[in-house]
Amino acid sequence: MASGSRLIYGYYPEVVTSAGEEQDVLSLLTSSYLYKDLFAVEQLKKPVYLEKLLQVLALQIGGEVSYNELVRFVGADNQTIERYIDLLEKAFIVFRLQTLNRNMRQEIDYIEEYDGILHAYEFKWNPVQKVRFSKTFTNAYPGSETKVISQENYINFLT
Repeated sequence: MASGSRLIYGYYPEVVTSAGEEQDVLSLLTSSYLYKDLFAVEQLKKPVYLEKLLQVLALQIGGEVSYNELVRFVGADNQTIERYIDLLEKAFIVFRLQTLNRNMRQEIDYIEEYDGILHAYEFKWNPVQKVRFSKTFTNAYPGSETKVISQENYINFLT
């Protein structure tokens, strides 16, 4: 299987070993395994949500995805989206990649999302060191909140 095909059809073992029949194998897998076994074993109540979730994730391959964005597109609540993604990870259908930034001066140390807002944190123990959040991040997420965690306020951050 060529590397370009792997980008299209994925790395599921049965697909990789079935050169030329990737689309048929994927159709069979989704109709038998994904939609029957996963629903029966995990007692999923809304198969439409899972299908929409997979479509939204497929359209965003390689990009950042937030739970709130998925909730908005799929129409399910946050807890359902988190549960479905967890199940898809356990079934090796999707996996998470951490962001990569090779410019350590512009890298944000920690990002979390709650209450529909991204919260970005920089950890700086040196009081002399100046902190600047990346313009790329603040422009891309204008509603986000940024905060510097230092020796003076780290206890509040931990509690």
